[in-house]
Amino acid sequence: MKRDIEFMLTSNVARNAGATGTARITAGLPAWIATNYHSLGSGGTTGSASSGNGTDAATDATTDNSITEAGIKIVIKEAYESGGDPDVIMCKPDIKQAISDLTQTVSSLRTAADKVAPAHVVAAVDVYVKH
Repeated sequence: MKRDIEFMLTSNVARNAGATGTARITAGLPAWIATNYHSLGSGGTTGSASSGNGTDAATDATTDNSITEAGIKIVIKEAYESGGDPDVIMCKPDIKQAISDLTQTVSSLRTAADKVAPAHVVAAVDVYVKH
């Protein structure tokens, strides 16, 4: 059930009340975000937010760009400047894999916020500590 809920929350779909012969659909998080929606596009083809009421999905970039640590930091910064204090990144499995594949030098990754012990990326990045 946990995976079903995570999949539903990270899907970019609008809500649908359903009807006879049509199942109800709960809107995913992108359909509820009216500002600060990011779809990392390249060449000026960034996506756009939905209306924020769940009735429409966000528009993704037409050309995908690579996920970078710099891009993640921009999103964290913009969320903070809008009054948030993000501590969770919810994303689809393919984006999770891209985050796990970030190419970083071992000396720049840390296992704790105290910046003492270097981390090793083995198969996945499950926790990202901003410092």
